Amino acid sequence: ALSRCRQFELFATTLGAAMVGGGTGGSGGGAPNGGNGQGLGGALFIQGDNTITFSPPFGQTVTVASSIADQAGSGGNGSVIINGAFNGGTVLLTAPGTYTGGTTIEIGTFELGSGGSVVSNVTFADLRPGETLRLDTGANQLGASIAGFSAGDSIDLAVLGFNAAISAIWLETGPNAGTLSLIENGATVAALNLTGQYTSAEFSFGSDGHSGTAIGLRN
Repeated sequence: ALSRCRQFELFATTLGAAMVGGGTGGSGGGAPNGGNGQGLGGALFIQGDNTITFSPPFGQTVTVASSIADQAGSGGNGSVIINGAFNGGTVLLTAPGTYTGGTTIEIGTFELGSGGSVVSNVTFADLRPGETLRLDTGANQLGASIAGFSAGDSIDLAVLGFNAAISAIWLETGPNAGTLSLIENGATVAALNLTGQYTSAEFSFGSDGHSGTAIGLRN
């Protein structure tokens, strides 16, 4: 890992073909650990149904600049956990995440930067208030649904400038699923698929402090 200004970066060339150590959780310091995994051919590869846990300490960022893949189609559904120590730092993914077991935000922030995307669900575990999913370029960075979203969590649309006129429309698409559309001046400016039961009036909007729009839920 490379350290600069309290930010850690992970590249495929840094990981090489080394195994990402087994265990039940991260110990901080910007290094990923958890279930078996390895870096192969320019990607971080998750074997079988194992999990990689990233544990960036508070105020620090782990930048994953290589894609994360699994054995989908061959009996494996790898997953990722964000569990930052001491209220959590940020895991910034700037490459495709094609792993199919989903991402769970336990503590901290999961950010999809330019070039970053995931194909499976992102779940808020609600272990501690302030869990954040940040999308830097748009809702299309998500290939599936957001689950477990509740009061105290935040979906940060960094690409969408905050406007007090933004409103929400919740449309049920199934017994426990729907689409949240953000409406500005009569036009849909973003749409997100969520699992759960909500109403339009439950969603709140505010500035994320960096010119973007933060989505929350009213208590």
